[in-house]
Amino acid sequence: RGHIKKMCSNLNAKVMKFYAWVMHKAWKRVYEKIVLDKEQIQQLRNLAESNAPLVLMPTHKSYMDFLLISYIFFAHDIKLPHTRATYDFLNIAVVSRILRLGGAFFINKAIEEDDVLYRAIMIEYTNLLLKDSNCVEVYLEESRSRTGRIQALDNRNYLDIIMDSYFEKEVKEVNLMPISINYERVYEGETFPMELLGETKVRETLNRVMKSIRHMNVNLGRVYVSFDSHFSADNYVKKYIAENGISTEEPSSYPRELRRKICDNLSLDIVRSWHRNLVIMPTNMVSTVLLMQREGITEEALLENVEWLRTQMVKRGNRSAGLEASFTRATVQNAIALLGASFLNKQKNIFETSVSAKLDYQNILMLNYYKNGLIHVFFEEAIITVCLASFSKQNSWEDGIPLEKAHQRVLFVLQMMKYESILPYEASSLEKFAHALREMDRRGDVDFCPKTQRVKLCSSGERLYPFLCSLIWPMIDTYYITLVYVYSMKYRQSVYPTKAFVAQVHNFARSMHDERAIEYYEACSQVVIRNAVSICLDMGILKVVQMSIAKSQRSESVYEIGDAYSE
Repeated sequence: RGHIKKMCSNLNAKVMKFYAWVMHKAWKRVYEKIVLDKEQIQQLRNLAESNAPLVLMPTHKSYMDFLLISYIFFAHDIKLPHTRATYDFLNIAVVSRILRLGGAFFINKAIEEDDVLYRAIMIEYTNLLLKDSNCVEVYLEESRSRTGRIQALDNRNYLDIIMDSYFEKEVKEVNLMPISINYERVYEGETFPMELLGETKVRETLNRVMKSIRHMNVNLGRVYVSFDSHFSADNYVKKYIAENGISTEEPSSYPRELRRKICDNLSLDIVRSWHRNLVIMPTNMVSTVLLMQREGITEEALLENVEWLRTQMVKRGNRSAGLEASFTRATVQNAIALLGASFLNKQKNIFETSVSAKLDYQNILMLNYYKNGLIHVFFEEAIITVCLASFSKQNSWEDGIPLEKAHQRVLFVLQMMKYESILPYEASSLEKFAHALREMDRRGDVDFCPKTQRVKLCSSGERLYPFLCSLIWPMIDTYYITLVYVYSMKYRQSVYPTKAFVAQVHNFARSMHDERAIEYYEACSQVVIRNAVSICLDMGILKVVQMSIAKSQRSESVYEIGDAYSE
């Protein structure tokens, strides 16, 4: 009974009416515009009015996400969603009550998998919501993105639970709708750099919530909310079964392994939908250019560089926020104003990122956060370019590189950086790598000859190459730093506890940056360091062993050099 009382929502229409009035006032103060597509809203209304339950799956960048979605539903007279929330706000008495009346139901992830009774109650409550044809809002990323990129789907287990409702015939159909929420400026974004530097996430309290409400008077620019075409669970499963040549059986008889494969495939398609509908904001582009020009850049040059970057994204089929025609000086100036004086230093006609003092490291990480909002557009292409440039000048620019030799190097980097992308890399196979090169050749970015099967860099891509390399080098630096630190373990008689290892590498990275051994401070991000450590474990460079603690009965997990690399 205690689990049920803490978990269940208590959606109240009167409370939602008051909430919508408050939010309407708040949005007018902080947002210039909330941009929606009328056809998408009509599609959403039709789905919500159908007999099948509707599961909303938004990207997660801010606490504003679930407030915005509920407000949009109320404003357009669409059935209000029940939102899966974490325990962060449950212990804040007033806030948790308001959220519960607004449709939030709280799931304790810490005991979700270990407590059999709790998990059974959660599954049954989810089935009840779906059977009643409710709208259910789920954040598959679980926590807000601290890097500006879409994260790994930590909340995948809940997608399995939703699909199991269909497999077990609790419901005949489930409609799943991916939603991309795009902010020109993220409200609480300024707190993210400190977490990337290793500081513990600050626990939410009533006092912190009240302070954040009092500060809701800053201009956060525009928000673009995109509702993509929905996935029908019934159609999706039937299509998957047909495409993979699986004998048709009742979904309830599908083995757990097959269900898992279907859900894995579905989760990737949801991420593809998010990427497809991400809107590149002016702040993303301005931040990217400023990080390339850290010594400063004139306003005219900044404007010209941003316009060039916009054309590059259009070539690749991506859209920017309401600026399909061309950029204007006012647009760039507005983006700079949104980024704020705390990130940028405006002197006469020069804009500079502030990197003169230690505290300014936060500004670099914050600009990098916004830069990461567009990195998915160029990510794989950037890796290809870095790999091609790593060959000798004679090969890279004159003779050309044999296709298979180039692919081997690209494949190594892709495998090393596999945790930097949720989606499988397209260039992982030789055939798809050749296709990627043909596309780059069509745009004039490389010179690829299908007849000789050789590829080389070309003069028409000279402006593009530094840009692409600037996107990927900070991450490559992180992997380099991690490997150097791991290699040094061979010559030091120290203990390396797994819990403290990422922080130790982070401190080493900061010292290397202070000594100018690496150029980019973004390379010190603990998120990427953690991914680099995971790769070291996968490749057997590191291994985990249990070490007994002196004068104690306990043992501790520590890292050691892998057996194949210890000699």
